[in-house]
Amino acid sequence: VGSEMCIRDRAQILSRVSGVVEAIHCEEGDLVSTGKVLLSIDNDEYRYRLSQAEANTADLQSRYDRLEEMQKQELVSAEEYEGVKNSLKSAQAEEGLARLTLSYTEVTAPFNGAVVTRLVDVGQNINIGTPLFLLSDFDPLLARVHVPSKEFKKLKPDQPVELVLESNRQKLKGRIKLVSPVIDPSSGTIKVTIEIAEYPAGVRPGEFAEVHIVTERRLGSTLVPKIALVTDRGEQVLYVAADSTAERRSVEVGFEDDNFAEIISGISPDEPVVVKGQRSLKHGSLIRILDEDNDVDRAADSTRTDREGS
Repeated sequence: VGSEMCIRDRAQILSRVSGVVEAIHCEEGDLVSTGKVLLSIDNDEYRYRLSQAEANTADLQSRYDRLEEMQKQELVSAEEYEGVKNSLKSAQAEEGLARLTLSYTEVTAPFNGAVVTRLVDVGQNINIGTPLFLLSDFDPLLARVHVPSKEFKKLKPDQPVELVLESNRQKLKGRIKLVSPVIDPSSGTIKVTIEIAEYPAGVRPGEFAEVHIVTERRLGSTLVPKIALVTDRGEQVLYVAADSTAERRSVEVGFEDDNFAEIISGISPDEPVVVKGQRSLKHGSLIRILDEDNDVDRAADSTRTDREGS
């Protein structure tokens, strides 16, 4: 199955306040940890607003403290006392908001990752919502593949997976992280997310890979070279060497890969299979078994077969 490498966390970092970019503390390609300051916005205005809010809170706190003592002696009306109490709560909330806004002038990383793109420059005037950085988490890498729905019950979280990079054929190890519970009705497939925890430094999101997932194992199976199979009138056929003649066998084929096919029925494990010239053979054609020193597959000599079978 083919797949494209992707990443788990990817975020565009936006400004939460307006102002002028005062300093940039990281560049594209830098690795950053959660809470690392990425960028600073000029904060003079926001510091003054906080100082103003703190002064207002302090004034109301002083008034509230005096009225509280007077209220115990019933020297102040309940209405005046409650009015100052509520004003103090409002001032404290405004102070908290001013302090929070000031903190937004230092833009921090929301998770561990790498700076993919820097979108602003020092001295640039930005507004609330201006994109500042594109941040991605490369650890771990993910691969999302779509497999036939008939394999649904054979796929489980933590199941091992092998990946082969398309660029250099390097093999990687992964594991199934998520199996979608929904079948895509247009393709009849299910989405499987694979996690690759360890990979070479040169591997990047967007690279393509072949994904191999073992969904079933059959031990003690009879395998033949795939090139030995011939399709004849809708049947899968093998020719086996019976002494000096070719014997046609209709076989049932199980699993297949690029090189081998599993034979469920039709031949015995110890029978020699013709792997050269078999497409021109007929049942009973004369063949010559090549010396094993010349051909470890004990293949039939196609040129010789054509002559002797005529």
